[in-house]
Amino acid sequence: ENQHLARWVKRQRRQYKLMLGGQISSTMTQERVNILNTECFTWDSHDIIWRERFNQLLQYKNLHGHTRVPSYCTDNPRLASW
Repeated sequence: ENQHLARWVKRQRRQYKLMLGGQISSTMTQERVNILNTECFTWDSHDIIWRERFNQLLQYKNLHGHTRVPSYCTDNPRLASW
């Protein structure tokens, strides 16, 4: 979608990890972390996918009454393999 923004977000996450690891080369500062946290920035990209799948699972449960998503689920194959 917006490749420049995607690269920037990826760079922020990388710099944050470097900062947490004590790397002097990190350009991330606590001030930047605070600003991004104020905007609910997601530091872990895997967390985004997990939350999306979890919300899809809740929707599936509301529709079907259970969370046993079959592997052949054509409505949402990604949820089936999650």
